[in-house]
Amino acid sequence: MILCSYTEALEESTDDTFKAPIYTKRAGTNLLLGRYDSTKADSLASRTGTVSDWKAYYNAGRAAYGLCEYQESREYLSKAFELNPSGSGVKKEYERVLARLHEEETGEYDFKAMYKRLSPQNVHLDNGSFTRRTVVKQSPHHGRGIFAAEDIKAGEIVFVEKATLMPNQYEPARASAALYAMTVRQLYDNPSLAKTVLQLHPGDYQRSGLEGTFVDGVSIVDVFLVEGLRTKNCFSLPLSTLDDTKLDSGSGKQAKGLWIHASNMNHSCVANSMRSFLGDMLISRATRDIKIGEEIFQQYVPVKSLVDIRNRQYSESWGFDCNCTLCTGERRGSDTMLAKRKEALKTVEKICNKKLPTKGIIPDSTIRTVDRLAKQLEELHEPEVYDALHLPRLTLIYPCNWLVGAHRGRKNWAKVIKYGLRVLRNFGFKVPLEVDADWDPVGMWATSGDASLMTIHVVASLRRLAQAYEETGRVDMAKKCTEASEFGYMMVTGFENDLTGMDR
Repeated sequence: MILCSYTEALEESTDDTFKAPIYTKRAGTNLLLGRYDSTKADSLASRTGTVSDWKAYYNAGRAAYGLCEYQESREYLSKAFELNPSGSGVKKEYERVLARLHEEETGEYDFKAMYKRLSPQNVHLDNGSFTRRTVVKQSPHHGRGIFAAEDIKAGEIVFVEKATLMPNQYEPARASAALYAMTVRQLYDNPSLAKTVLQLHPGDYQRSGLEGTFVDGVSIVDVFLVEGLRTKNCFSLPLSTLDDTKLDSGSGKQAKGLWIHASNMNHSCVANSMRSFLGDMLISRATRDIKIGEEIFQQYVPVKSLVDIRNRQYSESWGFDCNCTLCTGERRGSDTMLAKRKEALKTVEKICNKKLPTKGIIPDSTIRTVDRLAKQLEELHEPEVYDALHLPRLTLIYPCNWLVGAHRGRKNWAKVIKYGLRVLRNFGFKVPLEVDADWDPVGMWATSGDASLMTIHVVASLRRLAQAYEETGRVDMAKKCTEASEFGYMMVTGFENDLTGMDR
């Protein structure tokens, strides 16, 4: 009603002196409503050529800030500061936008402070995006992709991005609807978002060609297109990845958001980057060394161990077959051997699930049975595929992890080392399999080529290896594995943390 009254007053009047303060009032109301495009237009229309124009530039600067257009925001706020240098509010906003520009340029963030500011009521952090180490261009895989604009070392930040759209909704049953409603509303209220949001891939939905245009001054929003964009480009996320790794995390609380830059990334099962979240901030770190010009990949979802099952998931959800090193290599194997691995995996999982290592000491007979079945499953991996191409053996990860837990419960530390090393090998890392070998756990990310998977389970395996080495008197190796687990945990959570509370 207030906006309508201001609009009617502006339409009826021809007196610019009368209209200027009305524009200012309407700009302030639009700013409160998050209608930043209208705020900028009204603020600039309210200028009179006098010192009082500081208010116009101040509101325009805050509106540009709300759209994460920090360069534009600085230009407006610097003018406001020139006209009103004693205004504490103007100075505060000007310093705030300079902080965002510093983040955009340097990628320097105080992640621990950001984490402390998070709560279910404070999910939208006041930080900018850092993307200058990457560039978006056409990919030989699927449409657009993200490529390295410079060399990036394992563990380093690839990019940090603030969500374009993310509702404060951590109930999975309502998260999708909340993101859909927010996207429609924001495209209507801020049509300038159309140039970035609407360029995303909507799946099979056919565009009308009228998206982002205006009829009678009203922005056209194709709600079916919005749903296609949401389903193909949104991310599910916890409040923080750090909390999601803890045993008392209350898992299942997930939100959904849209990150425009990250949405351009293609999938690989053996991705060279890993994403994590702090509220509405997505942090991407390299999981191995990346060369300038190399395409940067992420895992869309956790990778299934069987190639046909995971590729069916990608085809049904996103309409592509994965052509990563792992999938391409595994498709070279025979259907007969794949079928045999399926049956063997089903058998070993059935036995392992009946006797979990977390529920007491496992009988020797069960351990021997699982060990025998794991060896049989190992033999079903064709050497000409897995050895020749140095591929991960994903079907062996679960039984080997189970054996680590079983031997750990019995304090059989040599066996913990034996199977812990096999877990890392089965994730695709080039590590020695000899129990008494000396090796470099921290350097394994840089030396494993393009066919390794980085997950929280790698961190857990390194922790258990550290304990086993410590118990067997190999203090130096224990220290190296501890350092490697902390380094890996940084990739998982997005920033440096101790591993207290994480035990998987």
